[in-house]
Amino acid sequence: MNLPAAKTQCPIPGFDQVTDNLIRWCLSGAVNEAGVLPRTRLALHNMPLPGDKANLAGRRNALKDALRGLKGDEHKLATAAVIDMLTCYTEFQRLSRNDVQVRAAKYIQEMKDLPLWAIETACMQIRMGNATGISPVHVPSTIDLRMYVMRWHVAAVRQEAVTIDRILSAVPAGNPEPSKEERARVTIKFRKLVEEMKASIELHTADDPKAERYAQRRLAFDQGVIRQEYDAAGVEPVIINGLMVSPAMLRSIERWPKTAPKSGRGLD
Repeated sequence: MNLPAAKTQCPIPGFDQVTDNLIRWCLSGAVNEAGVLPRTRLALHNMPLPGDKANLAGRRNALKDALRGLKGDEHKLATAAVIDMLTCYTEFQRLSRNDVQVRAAKYIQEMKDLPLWAIETACMQIRMGNATGISPVHVPSTIDLRMYVMRWHVAAVRQEAVTIDRILSAVPAGNPEPSKEERARVTIKFRKLVEEMKASIELHTADDPKAERYAQRRLAFDQGVIRQEYDAAGVEPVIINGLMVSPAMLRSIERWPKTAPKSGRGLD
C-alpha cells in the first residue's frame, strides 16, 4: 500500500527554563491554609510580580492552545499518523487500503479531543518500538492508544497549565489573627513560661550588671522583630504579661501538649 506519511504540522510545547524556575520559586513558598482557602486555591509567600504574571499567563495560554483537540485538516494528518503506526503490525499489512483507513478512523474518533502533536508523537514512538507499555507484536486497541497519548504526552502539559492557573489565582500567605479561644489557652501556658524565663535570667544575671543590660537589649530587639511580624500581617499583637508573643510561639505553645517529649521539661 502507498499511504501518506505522517508529518508533524503543529508545534509541540517545549520546555521553558525561565517559566519553570518561576513556578518552582512560587511553589517553594506555598503553604497549606486548610479551612481558610478552597483546596484549589494556593496561598503563597513568594507571590509573582506583575511582570512574572504576564510571563506565566503567556505560557499558560500557549499550553492551553497546544492542548486543543483536532480541527479541520488536522483530522487527516492524525489519520495518516495512525495508519503509519497500524501498518507496522503484520495484521494490518494484509488488509486493503480502504480497510486500514476505516480502522484508523475509529482510532481518530476516540482521540478527536486530543492535540495533533501528541497523537503524531505517540504513533511515531510506537513505530520505533519506544512506546512504554505498548506491545510491538499485538496491535493496541483504541483505548490503549488514547491512554498512552494522555499519560505520556498530554498529562504533563495539562498539569503545567493547571499549576500556572493556581499560581495566578493565589493569594498572599499570612498569619491569621488568633481566635479568642486560642488567646485564652496560650495565655495560661505563656505566663508560666515567662515566669520560668524571668527566674532563669535573674539567676544568671545576679550581681552582673553587664549581663543584665545585654538581656534587656536582646529583649527589646526581639520585641521589635515580633512587632514587625504583626504589622506585616495586619493584625493586633498578642500581649501577655507585658510581652508580645510571636505568631510562631503562639502555634508552638498551642501544640506543646502533643509534641513535647514526656521525659522533658513541659509547661503543664
